[in-house]
Amino acid sequence: MAVVSELMQAHIKKNASVAQSQEAYAQEAERIEKRYNAALEHYTALETEKEKRMRKSKEIGAFITTLKKQPLTVPEWNERLWITLLDTATVQRDGKIVFRFKSGVDIIA
Repeated sequence: MAVVSELMQAHIKKNASVAQSQEAYAQEAERIEKRYNAALEHYTALETEKEKRMRKSKEIGAFITTLKKQPLTVPEWNERLWITLLDTATVQRDGKIVFRFKSGVDIIA
């Protein structure tokens, strides 16, 4: 974006110092502006993806911390562990429940 911004500044400076067709100047300015907007859109998408990945990283960190605190075998029901492991539970029309765990594994009950 900085490079495109510098291109626009050079284009404006050239227009101020050299006689040229204003139509050609406007077309070039529009081309540079489109290039800048495309770069800005790409940058915004990357920032959004970065934020998404940072949130996911925090979730995974919390998940790992919770798992490390758990014993190797679970002798009794542990709601906190269940909530930590489970992503979704979907009741189907036939009454079956699909448990989707954060690992991506599905279990049908």
